[in-house]
Amino acid sequence: MSVVNWLQNQHPSPRQRSQLLSLLSRALRQTGQMPSEARGMVHSQHLHHLCLMALNDFPNHFCEAVSLLLELMEQQSLDPAAWTQLTRAAMVAAVTGDCTLATPAPKEARFGLGGGKVDDWKIMMREFVVKQQLFGIRNVTNANA
Repeated sequence: MSVVNWLQNQHPSPRQRSQLLSLLSRALRQTGQMPSEARGMVHSQHLHHLCLMALNDFPNHFCEAVSLLLELMEQQSLDPAAWTQLTRAAMVAAVTGDCTLATPAPKEARFGLGGGKVDDWKIMMREFVVKQQLFGIRNVTNANA
């Protein structure tokens, strides 16, 4: 059974989806920044599944996926391509409305050109980053109080 089928047909609970994200994070950590040729295909599949999970029932697990990637980045155990793949997947989903990543990317999503839904996506990402920064500042402030 594919991840898409699991998400669409089995309707996993938020806890089950979080568990899968955690497993994917561990797998990406084991692969590290520079996946070997032997692990390249598996690594690519793990990234694809992470993107599917992040976009499924958007935005419920998107923040969790981004947080996991940030954690891996802090540990210097993340292939930088992960950010490109997640950003590209999110832009394609914003343009096509297809969160299963089955629809090919239209030209504007492939090249990051402005226009409608892509611009909306950029605004949403900017707002997300600002909220995360404010959340981080609040946590630091509360910890020091």
